[in-house]
Amino acid sequence: MVKEKQDGSQAETEEVITFITGKPSSIFQMVIVVSLRHKQLNNGANPRVIVSSLKKKNRIAIDEVNQGVITFYTKK
Repeated sequence: MVKEKQDGSQAETEEVITFITGKPSSIFQMVIVVSLRHKQLNNGANPRVIVSSLKKKNRIAIDEVNQGVITFYTKK
């Protein structure tokens, strides 16, 4: 990421990205991860857990996150 200094020059800043496999650490984080995974499933992604044909995609996304099969990242 590049930020502009007050004098007009540019400086590089570091972004730390942490990859996490497992359950999210908060409810807010879980809602975001589940909603992003739901969009992927709606766009044709294959489920990463065994599902019956009657399960809705939202429930599949929740099951995947709860079982820890989704890898996501956070920026610090």
